[in-house]
This record gives sequence, structure tokens and C-alpha cells, in this order.
Amino acid sequence: MKKKNKGILVGSSVLAGVFAAANGALLYQVMNKNAKIVNKINDKTYEKVKTENRSVVLQNNETDKPKFDIKAAKEWYDSYEREEIVLCTRDLRLSGYFYPSEKPSDVYVFCAHGYRSNGRCDFSGIAKFYHDCGYNILVVDHQASGNSEGNSFSFGYYEKLDSMKWLEYMMDRFGEDIKFILHGISMGAATVLMMSDDEKLPENVKMIISDCSYSDLSKQFENILHAFHAPAKPFIKMSGLLNRMIYKYKISDVRPIENVASAKVPILFIHGRNDEVIETRMAYELYNACSSEKDLLIVDNADHAESYIINPDIYCNKIKEFSEQYL
Repeated sequence: MKKKNKGILVGSSVLAGVFAAANGALLYQVMNKNAKIVNKINDKTYEKVKTENRSVVLQNNETDKPKFDIKAAKEWYDSYEREEIVLCTRDLRLSGYFYPSEKPSDVYVFCAHGYRSNGRCDFSGIAKFYHDCGYNILVVDHQASGNSEGNSFSFGYYEKLDSMKWLEYMMDRFGEDIKFILHGISMGAATVLMMSDDEKLPENVKMIISDCSYSDLSKQFENILHAFHAPAKPFIKMSGLLNRMIYKYKISDVRPIENVASAKVPILFIHGRNDEVIETRMAYELYNACSSEKDLLIVDNADHAESYIINPDIYCNKIKEFSEQYL
């Protein structure tokens, strides 16, 4: 009996490992390649969504062609005099790039990038915009990205803890009276939203900009798996168990929609109407759940993390309008 039970246990463990590995490989493939995973949300869906605030902006574009010069933005990002900063936390060395304003400013913009991306990729153009506004900018590379150490992402869980450390560093260096704007894209947006209700969040944080965040990581994984006609619940359950064993956090811990429900700072939500990676309805879910001052911008013709590229004028004007209220 003992040998039989041992054999069953070993067999079950192997099966579970294979199952979880297959799940992980599928999720990795989908997220890493930024695959098209969700059907487009049609206009009727948007008409049915009820929002609490009439200030919601739904912008139309006249063209699908990007107006944003990516090459020029990256040339500026790479050539402008900057300082590389190394932050040591959780036995990792994390890199950040500080772009000081040309004239003295007490506003500091913290930029958090998306999954399997890096600060340069996601924020070249946006950093230039903030620089032109006269602000200081800190663009970070999260764990396992850019020049930062690490072997995995945590979809906002550990990135949030690291981001709080970055804010502490900036306050220690530049003073207790500086003002923060937190700006995140995709996973980075989920990261800054998860900071919004933290009791340790400094009062210096005056506003948050969330560009194409997911509202709930488990639901996001469900969307991915459904699009691939895979059984979501068993995959996510097994993956969650494996995740807790290896990475020491639960997938269910990443629920920005819970954080914004008790947010302490104003939040501007931005999302592309044609987002096929993170459903646009999640922006509405987050907006409607948010308890703090808020606004919402939906950009037509923009896929995932493309809102700034497709229509930088609307994107930047909305940020300026929002910041004028809260800085």
C-alpha cells in the first residue's frame, strides 16, 4: 500500500507540474508576444456602460496613423543628460534613470513600465512631454527588465513594494516637500493603482495616471485562456498554487480594483478603445470602483499601450487638464 500511495503521490505531483508548466508556458507566450487575445469591444458595449461622472472623455481620431515619432523620442531619451540610479531592495539591484528639469521644480514624475518591457520602451515620448512641462522625471526598470536584476515579474505585487522604496529614496534625496505624479502603463499602471490606498503612501503623491491597467489579474488570465479555448479555472488554480510556492505571493493579491475602491489620491484612467490585450471594459470597472477624484479618457483606434502613440495631443492635454486641478 505504501509503495502504491507513494506512486500515486509522485504521479500526481508530476501531472500537476506538467499541468502548471503548460499553463505557465501558455500565459508566458501570450503575454510575452503581446498577442491579440480578446475580441474588440463593440460600440454597443460602451453605450451600456454606466459611468458616475459626466466628465468622461471619449475622443475620436481622424486617422489611424500614429502621429508620434518614436525614433526621435528615443534619441532624446538616450541623449539627454541623465543620471542612472541604483536601488538595492529585496536582494536585487534595480535601475532607474533620473531626468532633472532644466529649471527648479518641486514636481517629480515616477514612471512605471509594463510587462516584459522597460522604462525606455514605454516612456521615451512621455518622459519628453513631462520634461517640456518643466518636471523632474524618474523612469525605472522593474525587476527582470532593462538593467535591473531579477528572473521574473509579479504583475504589480513586488513592483509595488519596490516603487514605494523609490519614492522613499526620492524624498530622502530631494526633500519631504516634493510632489509626485505616479504614471504607469499596463502592469506599471496596475502597480501604481495598487499603491493608491496604501497607508504608507506619502502625502506627497498628488495624482496617479493609469494607462491600460487590468482591474483583476485573475480575470485577466481568464480572458487570455478563454481566448485560447483553454479551461481557465483549473489552469489558474494550479498556476496559482505553483506561484505561491515559488514566488511567495497569490495571484488573487493583484486586484487593483480593490485598491482604487479606497484610493486616497486623484486618478486619471486612460485606455485604448481597441485594446486587444487588456479589455477596455476594465478601465470602466476601475473608474466606477474608484472612490477618489477621477477622470477617464478612452482613445479611439488605440490598441494596448498605444494611446499616447496614436494621439499624443489628446493624451497630453488631458494630463495637463487633470494636473492643473491637483498639483
